[in-house]
Amino acid sequence: GCEIADRCLIGMGAIVLSGAKIGRGSIVGAGSVVPERREIPELSLVLGIPGKVVKKLPEDTLKKNEEWALGYWELAQSYLR
Repeated sequence: GCEIADRCLIGMGAIVLSGAKIGRGSIVGAGSVVPERREIPELSLVLGIPGKVVKKLPEDTLKKNEEWALGYWELAQSYLR
């Protein structure tokens, strides 16, 4: 399997292959493919096929990822009522 650290965002349709490691707070863009055994540093933006680090993200990305996740969770709860 792969390892995905805390506070990451994996976009829709993205694929993280076996042995890949995604560092804390990183974002893998929609439709990207992270190759086998690729190690992505923390706070990285990964895009493309194959997925490559295109940018180091600012530290406040962690807070934004948390807010987005909470928003999705709240939306799901509204549909379950």
